[in-house]
Amino acid sequence: MVDVAYSRLLKTLLNLSTVQDAVQKQGAVEALLDAWSIVDAIHRLRELLQQMPHLKRSLSVNLFLRKTTTYKDLRNSIQHLRGDIAVMANKDMPVWGDLAWVTALDREGKTIRSCVLVSGTIRRGTHPILNPLEISTTGPVGSVTLIHNGHTVCLGDAVQFVAKITASLESALAKQIGNLPKTPPTSGADLLVTVDLAEVETSESSSAEGEEPR
Repeated sequence: MVDVAYSRLLKTLLNLSTVQDAVQKQGAVEALLDAWSIVDAIHRLRELLQQMPHLKRSLSVNLFLRKTTTYKDLRNSIQHLRGDIAVMANKDMPVWGDLAWVTALDREGKTIRSCVLVSGTIRRGTHPILNPLEISTTGPVGSVTLIHNGHTVCLGDAVQFVAKITASLESALAKQIGNLPKTPPTSGADLLVTVDLAEVETSESSSAEGEEPR
């Protein structure tokens, strides 16, 4: 889920930073939706790892939990808006936070555009913008950063954290279950069931004789 949301987010942010009317075409909503989806998914993964008695004390799990502590704080902050929203409103803080990133406008990376998306209508306030000189990016969009209620996270780092802990989990689970293939066929892990319903016309004779339609 983290990987899918982040891949989609990068495409949306590239569009937002290069197309003038992209914000008006739900681009801002899509970006914030995927950004906060990543936060929620990492929080759920943290909760899951802490319920695995044979894994939760491993070095890789402890490292992941330590590096993603802010995601727990972010999730709790947005989850408890009822108590925080008045304070945030008085400070003119956007409810869904700021989303900052950089976009390379050419393949050589000689021209970098630094962007910040402020959710909602803000009349005043300070919103950080990234310094391209302090950032190295390997793609057209990089350093995607979410800032909310005093918390700041780099979502690109989160993807790397999840990738590492996933590889570690697969190895640990293979030892527990045994005889698992080195590369499990994830394409067969999900099940989709569909049922088609079609309208069937009843005969006039059946209705004429007082029979119930079938």
